Amino acid sequence: MWDERNKTILAFVDGEILPRDRASVPLWDAGFLHGKQIWSAPRLINGKIFRLQDHLNKMNHGIKAMNCPVVPTDQDFKDAIKAALIANKMQGASGVHIR
Repeated sequence: MWDERNKTILAFVDGEILPRDRASVPLWDAGFLHGKQIWSAPRLINGKIFRLQDHLNKMNHGIKAMNCPVVPTDQDFKDAIKAALIANKMQGASGVHIR
């Protein structure tokens, strides 16, 4: 069972903000098919993302190590995080895990 607070959460997927039940991975996605994934879960504390650059460095390292054809920039990640936080009205929150 998921945390009830996340029941109506909105997700950033391919440039769109979507309700949780519509956020999905395409069936033929290489990460889905082959179990390839890179992820990090920074925490939002008093509206600030704790050690964001460390998380971005980790993601960038993994993306390059897997020779991904598309490498998002740090700013791409920051823009997606900001859009998701705004959509979920969490800009000043604490204790939020960003995934």
